[in-house]
Amino acid sequence: MTEENVVVANINIGILGHVDSGKTSLAKALSSTASTAAFDKSPESQRRGITLDLGFSACCIPTAAAAPPLYAAGIEEVQCTFVDCPGHASLIRTILGGAQIIDIMILVIDACKGIQTQTAECIVIGEVLCKPLLVVINKIDAVQGSTPAEKRATLDKLRKRLQKTFERTRWPLVQMVEVAAAPRGDAATTGAPPHPINVEEVTSAVLGLVDVAVLREQLETQLRPEDFAMMFDHCFALKGQGTVFTGTVLRGQVSVGDNILIPDSHLVKKVKGLQAFRKPLQRARRGDRVGLCVVQFDAEGVERGLLCSAQQQQRGALPADAPLLIESAKVLVAEVNRVRFHQLSCDAHTKFHITIGHSTVMGTMRYFSRPTPHMREGEKSTAFDLLQESLYVEELTEDAVLAFDSAESQPQFGQPVAVKRGPRTYYAIVLLDRPIMAAVGTPLIATRLEMERENMCRIAIAGSVCALLNAGGSADASLTSWRNLPIVRYKSRALVVERVVNEKTCIASGVVGFEAPETSGGSNNHKAKEKDTLHAEVQKFIGMQVHFRPTVGEEAGASTLTGAKEGVIDSAFGKTGKVKLVFKDPIFLENGPSATGRAKRGGVAFLTDGVVELTLKKYPLALHSQLQQ
Repeated sequence: MTEENVVVANINIGILGHVDSGKTSLAKALSSTASTAAFDKSPESQRRGITLDLGFSACCIPTAAAAPPLYAAGIEEVQCTFVDCPGHASLIRTILGGAQIIDIMILVIDACKGIQTQTAECIVIGEVLCKPLLVVINKIDAVQGSTPAEKRATLDKLRKRLQKTFERTRWPLVQMVEVAAAPRGDAATTGAPPHPINVEEVTSAVLGLVDVAVLREQLETQLRPEDFAMMFDHCFALKGQGTVFTGTVLRGQVSVGDNILIPDSHLVKKVKGLQAFRKPLQRARRGDRVGLCVVQFDAEGVERGLLCSAQQQQRGALPADAPLLIESAKVLVAEVNRVRFHQLSCDAHTKFHITIGHSTVMGTMRYFSRPTPHMREGEKSTAFDLLQESLYVEELTEDAVLAFDSAESQPQFGQPVAVKRGPRTYYAIVLLDRPIMAAVGTPLIATRLEMERENMCRIAIAGSVCALLNAGGSADASLTSWRNLPIVRYKSRALVVERVVNEKTCIASGVVGFEAPETSGGSNNHKAKEKDTLHAEVQKFIGMQVHFRPTVGEEAGASTLTGAKEGVIDSAFGKTGKVKLVFKDPIFLENGPSATGRAKRGGVAFLTDGVVELTLKKYPLALHSQLQQ
């Protein structure tokens, strides 16, 4: 925000779409000021004729006429920062980095071609990042038709087809604007290139998607310099000035003279100057697009990354309950969901390209789940509890796909519908091939970029970082080692009741996985060793709990412990692998006559038909697993 008396808010607007759909032309038609890499000005982009990098440009719009709700809220001017993203499939890493800093998404669709491969991929990106959406149908001047009526009919047919497509997405209702950002014409006869058609309606539609209450709250919130974090997308040396980082402020605020930390280099530098689209600033805050200048820093080899306040280098400078915002970590925990369009498996053996911020690193994941917490409206989520017991998940299946609450809610134009939370929330331990700079709350996207199949969604998993493990060289090994996390898998085995001693006691087998041989012959010493081994195995289970679970009546079909009767493995019975079970309540008939009508199993009568189960808890991630309950 500028330092003038006029209240100016900054909105970051991403322009995405298939290659050659006219994204850069639209950005140029909408903008009044060009900035970093805008309008494909790099020589390589000029030579190849496509966007290769994120391009940034802006325009300032008075809200009195363009957006009365914003003006009524006291926001007199809005600076729209346009993020022109590449459209080529091979540049999806750049697209993902740009998509994470935007507030609103413009999806550009070629009026002659409709939805193409990268168009669909951009829709998936918008869904996982939960951004408001505006659809711009570009190149309407190129629509085939001998008369205006025929062209209108073609466009109406396209609009109906697009609306049906978006009904199955996170935006059941979308606003569509028809434009020609770079219309065809004869510049030689008119003396100037044709004027863009209807682009002014795009800015009005974008401002209509802004949440006025949220934007006003962001402007009024008191921000702390120690919370400062900035994602930079370009870094270059400026002769006579120093090194300039251009990027978007993610959190907090920064002022000229503040000390900042460059985490990748572990260097602290003082901010020499700030600029926003060639205008000098004294202060920049969350959401602003700025250029930040420091001195005596070598920009060679530095392209993208994160900056933060130098106070984050010392924990003592922050409140005791404030975690470090940005740290280097090779292992982290993230809340994750499977992308519904991805067709390949997502298991522990799958290698992903994992994107956090502007960095993409190869890695694998180990999955687990917890019951979904029931949070009241307005209640803030608490810090991720690493010590809470979680259930191991072998693979992310359809249960881990986000469901959208479009049926019960009343969708608004361009606004993403809410997520319908399932009974369980899924998480992943992310194991990266090399350390990466990250912060709690940062979006995470896992892709299969090596797959080049046509009509295949390469975006597999989306989520956000919950915790950083082994970050900053923490000495607390019990928390930082991912193998020590209490992630369990329950395994149950049914025991066979061989003989009833009394109504609460029985002799059972099946505790261990093998029995002593009953066949005759063989060495007596060999048989004795097998019995000793079997007896030793049984000793591991002495004292463990067992449960009798009914299989008929009202309690049938319930969970293992619901309605179950508790017992204990009291002792071994002989050396044949059998054990003595003692229950707290009666479950047997001592004489077991068939006239009772109760179920009989091998001459053993139960008061109620059921099964005796031994449930064990295993730690599949631990190096040395022990028998526990």
